[in-house]
Amino acid sequence: MQYRILLSAFLLLTLTFCSSSPQDEIVEVLNRRERALERGDLSLYLSCISKDYQDKEKDFSAVGQKVARSISALKGIEFSFSDRSIYINGEFATVYQKVLLSVDTGGKKKHFSDRERLTLVKEKDGWKIIKGL
Repeated sequence: MQYRILLSAFLLLTLTFCSSSPQDEIVEVLNRRERALERGDLSLYLSCISKDYQDKEKDFSAVGQKVARSISALKGIEFSFSDRSIYINGEFATVYQKVLLSVDTGGKKKHFSDRERLTLVKEKDGWKIIKGL
């Protein structure tokens, strides 16, 4: 009897501490996108984007085409993201973050920064970017 109670308590604690929060899941999507940019991995990048993406007359297909054309130009560019704020409202989330780019221009590094606002949606297979690229 005590064994069952201890086992049940252990399983409950394990599930509680092993389940990730929506914020953790969103951070993982953002980190996966960053890895995709660093590696020039189009399929990894597109795994972060919702098939329902729509923004500034761009849809999922247009985003894929744009990234595919840019992959070779991205080589040698270092990306980093900072000052990240995540606001979750039900099935949607808004992310604000600073984007830093470092480009090697023949021995000299040039640095560029910008602010980015992304909207994500919770889909069956996880959080995906639906607007903001």
